[in-house]
Amino acid sequence: MAARRNPNPNPPEPQLPMPEAFKNRIQEIAESEGKNIDEQSVVFVMEKQLSPSDVKSAQNRLFIAPLKNEFLDADEDEFLEQFQGKNKNSKPVWIIDPDRDRSSVTLKRWSTGTSPDRLLYVFCNEWKRIAKKNNLQNTDVVRLWAVRVGLDRELWFALDKLPTNDPPPPRAKGNLLNTSSIIRQKRESDQKNSEIELEAKMKKNTEIELEANTEKNSEIELEADMKKNSEIELEADIKMKNSEIEFEADIKMNSEIVLDVKIANLKYQLGRELPKELVNKMKEIERGEVDESKILVIRKSLSSYDLDPSCDIFFIPGKEMLNDNFLEHDEKALLDTIPQSSAYVPVELIDMNLLSYSVRLERHHNSGYMVTEGWDGVKYSNSHQLEKGQILELWAVRVENRLWFVLRDVTKKW
Repeated sequence: MAARRNPNPNPPEPQLPMPEAFKNRIQEIAESEGKNIDEQSVVFVMEKQLSPSDVKSAQNRLFIAPLKNEFLDADEDEFLEQFQGKNKNSKPVWIIDPDRDRSSVTLKRWSTGTSPDRLLYVFCNEWKRIAKKNNLQNTDVVRLWAVRVGLDRELWFALDKLPTNDPPPPRAKGNLLNTSSIIRQKRESDQKNSEIELEAKMKKNTEIELEANTEKNSEIELEADMKKNSEIELEADIKMKNSEIEFEADIKMNSEIVLDVKIANLKYQLGRELPKELVNKMKEIERGEVDESKILVIRKSLSSYDLDPSCDIFFIPGKEMLNDNFLEHDEKALLDTIPQSSAYVPVELIDMNLLSYSVRLERHHNSGYMVTEGWDGVKYSNSHQLEKGQILELWAVRVENRLWFVLRDVTKKW
């Protein structure tokens, strides 16, 4: 077993305690699953001002530069250093976000080319959803703690966002704060909280005195005004709701019209009438309707490999496929022929703008399949611009026993 790294041999630094609200929330969830939080295992990981890349949806990751690597045990540390294929191992963990909701994220070790030994980690996969849900901005300051839960010592994290009226923390290398800065900020925060509590008590006492001196007639008038305002607000809400329903109906109708125009253009491009069954399936896919006659093969984010000018390939990795039953038995047998480079299934591919391309489906030499001999036409189409990170769905449909592929852009929905 590899020895646990300890890049900072100095004596332990004072811990910034996890807020009670987070500890109580973690204990509440843990108890509902028959577990308990180990409060002695709480570790303050870092405090940082979020960078633009931390909240950029296309990046989908939060950089973690800990004060020290005290939140991983030796086995976890060794596991995250090892590789699975070309990528380093990853570990699913729980995180309690600033809204006190629990989500599952993936923890990975991150090595930079210039400083391969520097301690850097990332949260990925679900991070962009958490950032959007909590409205995290690159001006926000966050704090991160780690804690162990249950007999299996599951690794959980708590992410807190500091109030926006607090001044931003001083910058240090890697967005870290030194110990004296943390202690000073905690002292200032405690003092500010005391002042806020005092103001709140004074305000409450004043309100109580004012209410005691208010005459009954004023209360009746106030209730009447509140009732009238509530009725006005209710009427406004009803009107707004009706407008939203009408607006959604208009959008749906316009989408149907646009789709019909695109299908008409596709008929002209192919020089023949499209089978009615295919047209109906394409419309259902565009609306997100699913049945057994349409198979969602893969939903993937375009990689540099898919957009490489030197490769006419759209890669369908076997481990990312959502369904591998889109091929007939004889087609699978054909693609498994040795050598695989000589075997292919002809497919008609329709892209997100309903342009048609004749392509080949072949076995990939590693695993899965690849669309080739025509993918360049999709990649360099004048009607759209494919970009790295764009999320596409590839659907397979059968019409008169012929295999068709339909591409759908779902980037904005994910």
